[in-house]
Amino acid sequence: MTEERIHMRRHVLSNIYWGLVLLAIGCFLLARNLGYLDFYFSFRIYWPVILILVGLGWIVKSFESRSGERDENVK
Repeated sequence: MTEERIHMRRHVLSNIYWGLVLLAIGCFLLARNLGYLDFYFSFRIYWPVILILVGLGWIVKSFESRSGERDENVK
């Protein structure tokens, strides 16, 4: 595979990932509003956790892209 194709594939997979995340959050909130899920979730309490998880996701993604670049250079 050429470098351009690899970059495009990563871009497409990233878009799919974020689309699925937003879809899951939307379904989750809709189910909660319709009464299918009954629990208490206070955004005011858990917003730091959400920021931490997003930051960790970016860090892991950064390391994955760097390890892919190193593997290509070794070949």
